[in-house]
Amino acid sequence: MYGIFVIKIKLLQGILYSLFGITAQILGNVVIFLIIARTLGPSGFGEFSIYYAVASVLAIILDYGYPQRLLKNFSIECNLYGGLRKRIFYLKGIILSIETMIALPVLFLIDSNQLLFFMLFLSTALFSFANIFSSSLRALGKFRSDSAHLFIIYFIGTALAMLVYFSEIDEILVFSLIFCVINALYLFLSIRCYMRFSSIKHEPFEMNSIISELKLGGVYAGDIFIQRGFIYIEIIILALLTNPYLVGIYQAGQKLMLGVLPFAQAFNNVLLPYLSLDNNYKNSNKVVLVFVAMSFIGFVGLMGFYYVGEWVVNIVYGKEYEDLKEFIVLFGVVILIRYISSSLSIVLTAAGRQNVRLKGNAICFMLFVIIAPLLVWLYSIVGMLYAVIASATLSSVFYFQGVRSIYKNNTRIL
Repeated sequence: MYGIFVIKIKLLQGILYSLFGITAQILGNVVIFLIIARTLGPSGFGEFSIYYAVASVLAIILDYGYPQRLLKNFSIECNLYGGLRKRIFYLKGIILSIETMIALPVLFLIDSNQLLFFMLFLSTALFSFANIFSSSLRALGKFRSDSAHLFIIYFIGTALAMLVYFSEIDEILVFSLIFCVINALYLFLSIRCYMRFSSIKHEPFEMNSIISELKLGGVYAGDIFIQRGFIYIEIIILALLTNPYLVGIYQAGQKLMLGVLPFAQAFNNVLLPYLSLDNNYKNSNKVVLVFVAMSFIGFVGLMGFYYVGEWVVNIVYGKEYEDLKEFIVLFGVVILIRYISSSLSIVLTAAGRQNVRLKGNAICFMLFVIIAPLLVWLYSIVGMLYAVIASATLSSVFYFQGVRSIYKNNTRIL
């Protein structure tokens, strides 16, 4: 009994430490983007958001599913190899090189703001490499260290953004430089801390080992790309079918939503390694508790957007973003559905059912890509939110069926 109590206390501490770091990340990201939105206005903010979305999609490809994969399997990596193997960095270097060779010539051909994109792409690439070390730290239970790193970089980022705002500098490149600075610092802090607890195993550059790594992470990469890429694909579709002003309005609402959604990551960072350990995911009571707790948080988010959403828009963005009020509640609906989906996805990943997630997400992604342009053409921003809600709901249904299959012989659950 005492041992179970100690485990619960450690889990709670882990969640709180992770929650602290993610809160800092939310505050930094939301406040920084809020300042950008207020400084540049809806149209300028829309332009910035388009470039940031494209850079972020490339960064998700560069991640190659490692943040999720290492949370689940880093303890195995440590036991077998003594730490991270260099093949991980070889593979990421190859992916980064290919992305650079493709993206930059295309940008020059379409006569876009190449420097803005390059700086945003650099900042997201730095964060992607930092995620390798930060995810490993979380898998080792070092939530406090990673949370401190996130707090430091986003405190500095927020301070710099506020300095730019009060200096009345409306140069869009200055904000992209801020992201480069704080993400470079995050990489430095994560590497320094990681090397205190583990190591990087040296190995020669061999294509066979890199191809093996490519195959091993393919399912994770595909799943995470589809899951995380949604929010950026939304922006890209809107950019193609509407105008920077509407993109800026939508992105403003999306940032408020993203100020609530990442709290699910705190549960993911702690519960995924725990449920993966010793097959704890087979304990139906623990799974039900995760589902109920995260669904409740999503419901609270929906109620918050319903009752105070318009007031928050007034306070945070001002009169220029008045149009956002018309559909702010729909962002709350997305929050509820995605929290439900996240609770189920944690169980599937812990159970090694990543292929179930990938298949479900792939179907939902294809559906979204088909219906989103049509609904945007018919209903503009509201149409995009209808498409997001439909795809997120279908994804939750797939996850639920996947979880049910795990416990099909256990009558106590689902």
